[in-house]
Amino acid sequence: MVASVPLLLVACSGAVGTSAGDEDSASAGSSGNGAEGGAHEGVTVDFGGGEEKVFIPTPGRLQLLTPRQYAHAVRDLLALPEATVAKLSLDPVSAISGYESIGASVATPSLVGVEMMASEANRLATAALTSADARATLVGCNPPSGVFDRACARRFVEHFGRRAFRRPLQTEEIERWASIFESVANGNSDFWQGARWVISGLLQSPHFLYRTAIGNPIDGMPGLRRLSGYELATRLSFALRDTGPDDALLDAAQAGRLDDQPGLIAEVERLLKDGGVNDGARAFFTEWLGLDALDRLPQDPKAFPQLSSGLATKLRAQTLATLIAVGVQGADFRDVMNSRTLFTDAELSRTYALPNSAADAMTRVELPPESPRRGLLGLPAILALGAHATSTSPTLRGKMIRERLLCQTIPPPPPNASTELPDPSTAEGSRTARQRLAPHSNVPGCASCHTLMDPIGLALENFDALGVHRQQENGANIDPSGTLDGGAFRDAASLADLLRNDERLGPCVVTNFMRFVLGQSEVDESDPVLLYAQAAFAREQHRWSGLVRAVVSSPAFHLVANENQSTQGAKL
Repeated sequence: MVASVPLLLVACSGAVGTSAGDEDSASAGSSGNGAEGGAHEGVTVDFGGGEEKVFIPTPGRLQLLTPRQYAHAVRDLLALPEATVAKLSLDPVSAISGYESIGASVATPSLVGVEMMASEANRLATAALTSADARATLVGCNPPSGVFDRACARRFVEHFGRRAFRRPLQTEEIERWASIFESVANGNSDFWQGARWVISGLLQSPHFLYRTAIGNPIDGMPGLRRLSGYELATRLSFALRDTGPDDALLDAAQAGRLDDQPGLIAEVERLLKDGGVNDGARAFFTEWLGLDALDRLPQDPKAFPQLSSGLATKLRAQTLATLIAVGVQGADFRDVMNSRTLFTDAELSRTYALPNSAADAMTRVELPPESPRRGLLGLPAILALGAHATSTSPTLRGKMIRERLLCQTIPPPPPNASTELPDPSTAEGSRTARQRLAPHSNVPGCASCHTLMDPIGLALENFDALGVHRQQENGANIDPSGTLDGGAFRDAASLADLLRNDERLGPCVVTNFMRFVLGQSEVDESDPVLLYAQAAFAREQHRWSGLVRAVVSSPAFHLVANENQSTQGAKL
C-alpha cells in the first residue's frame, strides 16, 4: 500500500507527496507525543518558491445516508421506478454549513426513524418482487412454487449483498443471510417470502445505512489512514452519481485499480461519460443553492395568483436542467452566471414571458439579447427564494450572492435590530425597495452588512417576489444600477457579467463542491488542499470535469486521520 500512496498524492501542480523514511523531513515541525502517544503527521503541500504548508486530514467517520441518497440507492438496487422512491418517510438530516452530507456525519436515526426505516424497507422489498419478470431479474431465478433453490438464494445474497453493503460480504455474513432466506422461505412454503425478508433486512442494516470513511493504516505514516478501494468507490459514486457504486466500480475496487491515481481517474472518466453522473450534479446544485426551500415558498397566493400547486416543482426542474446544460455540459462552468440558455415549458413560458414553448416537458430555449434575464440570477426559482410573502427582499438576494456565490460570510443582525421597513402605501418617498432600504445605510450596526447586500440585491428589483419581470414598483420606476465592490453595473444582466468574471466565483464553487463531496466544512489545516483544487479548476478552464478531477485527486479525498488522536503537522 505504501507504494501507491505517493501516486495519489500528486496534486495538479507543484507537489503533494510523502517520502517515508526521510529522517530530516519526518522530524521537521514535530512536537508533542510522537507516534506511540497517538500523534500523527500531515502531508506537505509544496506551493513552490520555498513555500510549504501541511495538510492534516480530518478523522475517519461514518456518514448516514441522507433521505435522497437512500432513495437513489434503493432505486438502483431494486430497479424501482422513480415514483416508488420519491416520497419516502424517513428521518430528515439537518444540513450543516448548508449541506446534508455534512450533517450526515453526525446524524443518528431516532427511535421513530428506525421504525420508519423498517416500514419503508418492507414496502420497497415488496414492490421489487411484484411481478415474475421483476423477481427473476432481481434474484436471478424463478423456482417453481414451493421449491427452495438453495444455490440461487446464496448467489443472490452474495451479489445483492455486495451492492447493498458496497463491499463483498464476509463468509459468516453470507451464511447468516442465506440461512434467513432458507428459514423464512421454508416456513412460509414461499421462496419469495425468503427473498423479501433478506432484501428488507439488508436495507435496514447499518452496513447499508451508513457510508464508511475509516480507512486502513499506512506503513511509515503514523496516525494517517488511506480509504480502502471500496470506501473510495462509495465516496466517488455518491459524489458523482448520488447513489451507491455499480458493479463495474466495485470490480475496480476489488481488482485494486482504485489504489493509485491513474486507476481512480480512469473510473472518474468512465462515470463522467455516463448520464447518471448528472444525478450527483443535481444533488450538489440543490444543496449549494438551497433549492429544497422551494417546497416552502412564502409567497401569498392571493398576491400571486400565478402560484400554482405545481409551480415549485417546475421551478426546481427548470433550474437543474439549465445548470446541467450550461454548467456541466458546457465549456466553462462560470457561464451559468450570464448564459442566455434556459429550459422552459408551456406554463413557465406563460407565467414568466419566456420564449414560447408549447411543450409540457422542459425544452431548451435561447433568450433573445434584449431579454432582461441572464443566467443563474435570472432564474425564477432563485428570485422567488429571495422574497417574502408579498414583496421582494433585496437583502436576502444580496446575501445569497455574497454567501453562496462569493463565499463571504454575512454576520447575523445585532440583537434587537429593527427589520421593519416603511409602508409604501403610507410613507412618502418609500414606494420602491431602494427608498425603503436607504435608512439602513445610516444606522450604526446595520450599515456595514447592508451596504454589502442591498446594492447587489437591488439589481434584481426588476423581478418581483415570484420572479416575474416588471418595470415599476408601486407606480415608481425601478433603478437597478449599483456597484459590486467597485465594479459598476446598470442592471441584473450587467451584474451577471461582473459575477461571471469575478475571481472569487471559481474558488467558491470548488469550496462548496468539496464540502458536498467530503461531508465536512474546510478547516485551516485543509486550506492547502483547497487551494490546490481551486488552482486546478482554473487551469482546466473551469470545466465541470476539471472540478471533479481536482477534488478526487486531492489528498483530502482519500486520506483520513485516526479518530481521537492528537494531530501535529510535519513535513513528510
